Amino acid sequence: MKTLNLLQFAVTATGIVLLGVRPAFGQASSPSPSPAAKPLSSLPDVTPMPGLPVYQPRNKVGAPAKLTQAGARNGDARESLLLLMPSYTAQTVSTQPSLFWFQGRTGNVRMVITVNQLGKPHPLLKLTLPGNSEDGVHRVKLSEHNVHLEPGQSYDWHVAMVHGERSRSDDAVANGKIDCVAPTDALTSQIKAASPSNLPFIFAENGLWFDALDSITEMIDRYPKVQAFRDQRDALLKHTVVGEASARSHRETER
Repeated sequence: MKTLNLLQFAVTATGIVLLGVRPAFGQASSPSPSPAAKPLSSLPDVTPMPGLPVYQPRNKVGAPAKLTQAGARNGDARESLLLLMPSYTAQTVSTQPSLFWFQGRTGNVRMVITVNQLGKPHPLLKLTLPGNSEDGVHRVKLSEHNVHLEPGQSYDWHVAMVHGERSRSDDAVANGKIDCVAPTDALTSQIKAASPSNLPFIFAENGLWFDALDSITEMIDRYPKVQAFRDQRDALLKHTVVGEASARSHRETER
C-alpha cells in the first residue's frame, strides 16, 4: 500500500538523517552563549544518564486534538512532510520552544512555517524559507525569531511545502498543536538542580514533549560522538507519528 511505503521510507530516512539535525533551510545559526557554541575541545567530559527517557503525556485523555500530516505527493515518498511530535497535542514549559519536522523532498520548493495562537487573527510567526536540496530533519528555534508563547495558551503550528507556481493543491502541509503550560514550583526546582544530561528524562516523565526533544538534541549537538544520547532520542521518537505508525505496522505484521 502507498501509505505503508511512505512510512517505511520515513522511518528508514529518519534513522539516517538523525545523525544530525539541520537548522531551518536558509537560516544562519546565530551566536549563542550556550555551551553548544563552544568548540568541542573546550567542552567538559559528560556522563550520560543510564537508561532511556520515558515519555508520559499528561494530556492524552478524552479526545485529544489529532495531528494532521502530509503524505507523499503524487505517490512520491520523497515529498513526505512529517512533524516530529506525537499524534495529539503536545506540551512545553518553554515560551520559545524549538519545532522539528522531517522533510523528504528535494527540489525547487519553498517552506512556510506558521505559528498561530488559537483564537487570534494574526500569526505569531510566518516564516518563508527557500527550499533545500537536503532532505532530513530540520528545526526552527522560536528564540531566533523573537516569538514568545504564553503559559496557559494553545497554538497551532504548520509547515507547508510550496511548489512554486503550481496549484496550491499540490502543496504538502503538516500541522499540529502545542499547549504552553506553566511549570509547577516542584518542577522548576527539579529543572534548576538537574544536569543537562538529566533534563530530557525530567521533561519526558513530565509529559513535556518539545522540551524533551530539544534538550536531548542539544546534548547530541554538543557531544556528537556519544551514542547514548542518540539512543535516548530514538526512544523519544518512537512517540512521534512515524514511530506510532511503525509500531502499528509491526503489530499488524505479527498477526
